[in-house]
Amino acid sequence: NLLLPMAGWGRVDLGAELRGELFVDDLGASGEEPVGDHQRLLGDVFVSAQFQLWPERLRVVAGLRLASASDYGAQLLPKLGLLVSLWKSDAGYVEIVANAGRSVRYPAFSELYARFEGIRGDPSLEPEDALAADGGLRLGLSWLRLEGAYFRRLLVNAIRFAAIDSQTMMAAQNFGFVHVQGVETALTLLPWRCVNLRGAYTYTGTRQGEGDHRLPGQPAQRVAARIAWDGPSCGRRGRGVPSWLRSARLYVALDWQG
Repeated sequence: NLLLPMAGWGRVDLGAELRGELFVDDLGASGEEPVGDHQRLLGDVFVSAQFQLWPERLRVVAGLRLASASDYGAQLLPKLGLLVSLWKSDAGYVEIVANAGRSVRYPAFSELYARFEGIRGDPSLEPEDALAADGGLRLGLSWLRLEGAYFRRLLVNAIRFAAIDSQTMMAAQNFGFVHVQGVETALTLLPWRCVNLRGAYTYTGTRQGEGDHRLPGQPAQRVAARIAWDGPSCGRRGRGVPSWLRSARLYVALDWQG
């Protein structure tokens, strides 16, 4: 990565990534029809510019990524982000955030070539293409963080495993056009320097094409909660805490979806 400061106006980031994936076919010995070994080379080149159009009040981030896969070709992926600070002081902040952009997900080898009992991949899958936008409000105080956002996505060739016959055979499939929208909220409480409580709720509605059918494998609701203890951050406030607990980091998490 390369970082180029812009004399108070912002900065520009340039970067490139290169990685490889390998699928080794070991199904022949189990009696399944072999699908052969497969390799994939992935490369990304990206540029991102961050501008302070109004110092401490308005920030814009624009990015462009050229993503390529050896078995699917290249895609140009633009993104745009906006942050407006409505109020900011030593006591806290209130911000409006918005983002829009395009992303692509190449089929995983397991989605292309899986051959398990009752599960099949599909070597003809197309990449999952998405246009997404979201907007929300963030509030921060010394002891509280509150976030709320609305999001909307259009998925083209969404990839999911779904039943294909009455014998509960599951196969990876492309679903043409899928509309996704929903809301997400998160609350973080900091009642004490060593303790962090966080809760989040997400509602996601999906619709395939012009019908009312939900996308398989996509939960409508998700609730997550986490209570964390961070002993090293207690500082002087942890004087009454046992020494073994002052050096410990502990958490309990709950995740439900349905």
